Amino acid sequence: MDRTNTEQLENDVGGSAPQQSDQEYWSFQGRSKREFSHAYLQYPAMMVPQMQGEIIDHICAAFPTTRHVWDPFVGSGTSLGECMLRGLDFSGNDINPLAVLVSKTKRGPLHVQAIAEKATYLFERIGADKSAQIAVNFPGREKWFSNDASIQLSRIRRGVCSEPSLWARRFFWVALAETIRLTSNSRTSTFKLHIRNADDLQKERKDPLSVFENTLADNISHLSDFKDRLTENGLVNKGMYVGTTDIQLSNTTKLPSKFLRENKADLIITSPPYGDNQTTIPYGQYSYLPLNWIPLEDIDANATNQFLESTCAIDSMSLGGSKKGAHEKAASIREMSPTFCTLYDELGKKSDDAQKKVASFFYDLDTCIEPLLSRLKEGGHMVWTLGNRTVANMTVPLDNILLELFAARGAFMPSQFERTIHSKRMARRNNVSKTMTKETIIIMQKPLAHVQK
Repeated sequence: MDRTNTEQLENDVGGSAPQQSDQEYWSFQGRSKREFSHAYLQYPAMMVPQMQGEIIDHICAAFPTTRHVWDPFVGSGTSLGECMLRGLDFSGNDINPLAVLVSKTKRGPLHVQAIAEKATYLFERIGADKSAQIAVNFPGREKWFSNDASIQLSRIRRGVCSEPSLWARRFFWVALAETIRLTSNSRTSTFKLHIRNADDLQKERKDPLSVFENTLADNISHLSDFKDRLTENGLVNKGMYVGTTDIQLSNTTKLPSKFLRENKADLIITSPPYGDNQTTIPYGQYSYLPLNWIPLEDIDANATNQFLESTCAIDSMSLGGSKKGAHEKAASIREMSPTFCTLYDELGKKSDDAQKKVASFFYDLDTCIEPLLSRLKEGGHMVWTLGNRTVANMTVPLDNILLELFAARGAFMPSQFERTIHSKRMARRNNVSKTMTKETIIIMQKPLAHVQK
C-alpha cells in the first residue's frame, strides 16, 4: 500500500484544498446537470453524476492502476455511466429488476441510427394496432390506470414485444417505464404508491402514447450525446463500449462465492439504502407498476414473479426488509459497533418496532461487508455515500456505524467529508427529504490482509 498515493488522495478529496472540503462545493449545486444516459429515467434518489465522476478522477489520479469498479447497490447506474466516460471496466448488482433493466440499457449497445430506425417501425406497429385488449392483468391495475391508458400501454407493449433485438427492447422498456411513472394514477410527488385525488386525475391526465413518443425521442438524443462523448474519448468500437461491463440481478447479502473470486475490483463506489426501504425510500413500490408491464424475462434470467407478489415484495427482499429475529441479529452488531449499541439501547426505550427495524437493517448491511471486502483487491478503495435518517425522532448515524463495522475488519479511512443535498432526486413529499439535508462521503481502504469477523 503506497502511503504517498494515499496522502495524495487525502489532500485531493478531503483535506488541504479548502474549496473541495467545503460542503457546498461537493453539493454540486448548479453543476449537476443530468445528461447522457443519466437522463433516461427518473429513478428515486439518484446520485449526482458529476460528484461521483470527480471522486473517481481523484482516486484514479492517486492510484493509476485502478481499472475495475464495482457498485454492489448499482441502482439506476449513475456510477456505471461515469465509469464508462472514463474508460473503466464496471460491474454492478442490484436486487431491483427495474434498476437492473436501466443499468443494462445504459451500458449499450450504442447503435443510435439503428434504434432510431427501430423506433420508426415500432410506432408503425403501434399505429396499426387497433385492439382494445389489455395485455396485462395484475392486482390493482384498474386502480392505478384508466381504461384508456391501459389500452394505449398495451399497444405499446405489444409493439415492443414484436421487436426481435433484446437490446432494443430494453431501450424501449426504459422509455415505457418512464411513461408509466408519468401517466399512472399514482402521484409523482412521492415514490410510494399513492393515488392522486379526483381533481388531479382530471387535470393532469396525460396521453401515454404521446408521453412515450417524447420520452423515447429524448432518450435517443441522450444516447447520441453519450455515444459522441465516448467516441471523442476513443471508447467506442463498432457501436460498442470498449470496456467490459457486467450487470447482475442479485442480493448483495447472498453473492455466490464464484462471483466473489472472479474479476476482483480495484474500487467499490456505491450508495446503499439509508434504511429499510419501507420506511425510507420504497424503491420496490416505485418499480411495481412498470415491472408489471415489462416482461421480466427481458430483464434478467433471475427475474421471476416473486418480485411482483405484492407492491412491497422487492422492498421486503432489500436490506432490513425482514424484522424476523431482529433482537438476536442485534447481538452480533453490538460487538463491533459502540455507536450501534448506544442507538439500539436508546431506541429500546422508545419503540420496540423501531429497534427491530434498525437492528434488521444493520444486520443485513453488515452481512454485505465480508463479501465486499472479499471481492475488493488488497489495498483497494471504497467510496460510500451515506445519509443519516431519523427513526423515532432519533438520528441513525449510519456513517459512524458503517465505519466501525469496517474498522472491525481492519479497513481504515483516508478521507471523509459532507455534502449538502440540493439535487439528489427525492420526491417532494417523501419524509426522508424533510429530515435529511446532508450526506457523508466516506473513502476507505482495504488492508493488505483484512480481518474476518
